[in-house]
Amino acid sequence: MSFEADKRFGDAGTAAVVAYLSRLGFYSNTPPGEFRAYDIHARATLEIKRDRRAAETGNLFVESSAHGEPSGISTSQATAYVFIAEREAYFVSTEALRAVLPTLQARRTPDGKTGYILPIQTLAALPFVHRADLVGLLP
Repeated sequence: MSFEADKRFGDAGTAAVVAYLSRLGFYSNTPPGEFRAYDIHARATLEIKRDRRAAETGNLFVESSAHGEPSGISTSQATAYVFIAEREAYFVSTEALRAVLPTLQARRTPDGKTGYILPIQTLAALPFVHRADLVGLLP
């Protein structure tokens, strides 16, 4: 996929979370600019991660570095992460996610990123994760 296609895919996920939060009565917005420290502000800062292959693999990838430099979960200033797999979103505090990651399998991708494999079943079973249905909110 191209950067533009991946960006459109991710942006649709961000828009779905904004719509979901709106249904819950939250005011939310996205900060201006292409490279932002977080994706949505809604009484918290949210890092949105939408995984195209999650339904196929049953896993999510949580990036921690790229090309030898800290990135992703290592540098995020967001107070919470939202993982989108298919039509479901999983809300988890960044602090809680950082505490769980060392217990997971680390992986290096072919494009120079490192991170952790987070099984969706593991994420869904954590007591501090909120699960949300995004049916009808995503294209």
